Amino acid sequence: MSEYQYYQFKAIDKPLTKAEREEISSWSSRTEATNRSASFTYHYGDFPKDEEKVLVQYFDAFLYIANWGDRRLMFKFPLSLVDTEALAMYDTTELGEYGEYDLTISVKSGFVIVDMYYGEDENDWLEDDVRLDGLLGLRKDILAGDYRSLFIFWVYILSLRHDSDTLDETATIPKRMIPPKLDQLTSELDNLIEFFAIDEDWIVAAATYNIQQETPEVDYAQQLQLLSTEQKEAYLLRLLDGESNLKLKLQKELTKRSKTATTIDEEEIPLTDFLEKVEDIEERNAAEALREQKQTYLNKMKEIEGNQELLWREATYHIEKGSGHAYKSAIEIIRDLHELAKFQGKESAFYERTEGIEQLCLRKPAMLRRLRENGLLG
Repeated sequence: MSEYQYYQFKAIDKPLTKAEREEISSWSSRTEATNRSASFTYHYGDFPKDEEKVLVQYFDAFLYIANWGDRRLMFKFPLSLVDTEALAMYDTTELGEYGEYDLTISVKSGFVIVDMYYGEDENDWLEDDVRLDGLLGLRKDILAGDYRSLFIFWVYILSLRHDSDTLDETATIPKRMIPPKLDQLTSELDNLIEFFAIDEDWIVAAATYNIQQETPEVDYAQQLQLLSTEQKEAYLLRLLDGESNLKLKLQKELTKRSKTATTIDEEEIPLTDFLEKVEDIEERNAAEALREQKQTYLNKMKEIEGNQELLWREATYHIEKGSGHAYKSAIEIIRDLHELAKFQGKESAFYERTEGIEQLCLRKPAMLRRLRENGLLG
């Protein structure tokens, strides 16, 4: 399989200018930037620019995928619109430097950059089923103070370090960093889980803490009355100018004016407690999967039992056709009949039946060889 790399950028807060589009399009003959996006595909070679610098200068969101396993998702936020202290809790470099996968929160040129990265090679090459459009809602959520995506990726890094024995299990998890509604995932969060192949058992374990968000209600109508006429007119002019994120900016100012304090939960959850929850959930899911597998097997045996004679006739028909494809179909049927015989404890009767099949195949060496290789003759 050939190499495949895909880079996608999106501008959300403001469109690209004509000059910016021309500049971006000049980087590669493989793309033509629109006023809101640019994408680059490579089967040989790499993107010629630094992705983070491109994001900071031109865009608000970025996705990267390579079919050998690398995946990356970045968002850019205006510094004034996010709570940098709250976001910093999810920076996994606090768990110790690792590098092959991380969630980093950094400030660049007056913007906050959230960078989710997974860079370990995998044996299975990937397809790009998830694109950036299905993840853009996560940026809006973060701006609104919904940090479920950050926590889910933080837990993902936790799980990877646990699997590689690089996790300090004496650590604790601040309860305030566990967001509510982890048991009510949006389609964008589902896409995030799919894009990075995140183990959902870890998310289910976190959801058991049943965090309740204590968000103070702000009477925006009342707070608006406290703004001066000049302030209100200034906001209206900014609205007419098409300023991005203006609603969010006004809400933040009115919330700040309300002086409503938020209760901060200082409780720390031992990591060992969380890991025990994960283990319990994994054991329950494994037991359930085993029950389903057993029931599927029993249903299959019941179906084969009710159609034994028909299946023997079908196998004979395929053998008589004499083609390689027909032989393959015959072997699949006879293997199922053998499995039923083992399940019923009637293998001797099965081998008596295949004596007739063996006689039928005396002049069909290819079929006879397949029967012997699959252990279907006595």
